[in-house]
Amino acid sequence: MNKEFLASTSVFAEMANNRVDIQKIINEFIISTYLLNNTFSQDSTQIRSELVKHFDIDVPEAIIRTQCKKINS
Repeated sequence: MNKEFLASTSVFAEMANNRVDIQKIINEFIISTYLLNNTFSQDSTQIRSELVKHFDIDVPEAIIRTQCKKINS
């Protein structure tokens, strides 16, 4: 296991234990991909790839698209 996976699992578990809404947790991971890549624009395919690359989290693209719409509104 890599360090990013362990860290992301810990963050995810801590937020879930504190009853943070799962959508908010996913949003935070999505936003972090922008910060890690120092970019302002990514499509859902790129975000999904980055979530897997950095955090070993595989979120369906449809969920990413939905959450991106909510983040932007």
